[in-house]
Parts: sequence; C-alpha cells; structure tokens
Amino acid sequence: ARALLALPTLTEPEARRAFDTALKSLGESAGLTVQMERLVVTLKGTQAQPLALWLASVRQNAHLLPVEVRLKRNTLGSWDGVVVFVLPTS
Repeated sequence: ARALLALPTLTEPEARRAFDTALKSLGESAGLTVQMERLVVTLKGTQAQPLALWLASVRQNAHLLPVEVRLKRNTLGSWDGVVVFVLPTS
C-alpha cells in the first residue's frame, strides 16, 4: 500500500492511456463503454489469468482500482461480468 501511495498521481489523460493499453491485453473478451469519467468494462468469456494480469496492470500503470465489480463464472470456467473504474479528475 505504501508503494502505491508513493507513486506519482496521474492526470486523467495519462490514466486513460495506461488503461487503454492494459485493456488491449484482454482482446475480444472485453468491451469498453465510457460514461463521463466512468470506464465500464464488460467481460465475456475472459480467462482467469489474463483477467488477474489485467487488473494488476491497471492498478500498477493507470493507478486505478475498480469501484464496482460484478463477475460470474460461466459454464466454461471463464468469467463474464462488469468492472467499473473512475478516472481521476484533472
């Protein structure tokens, strides 16, 4: 936690660029909807390991934590749901 607090604060455009870069790692299993400063990611058939790596990347590089998470494991063992982030205000 202290290491995260020591990181420099990102501006909204910087956080958004880092977020978009991280989101590409999920490929076709993720869709993005932007609602003002809210980034709503819809997941469909996302495997556990790429999902965990993506969440870690968003936390580390974009300095964002989810404010809302609704995930459900589907019958194939992958994940469907929604993850919401809020960009910092500049």
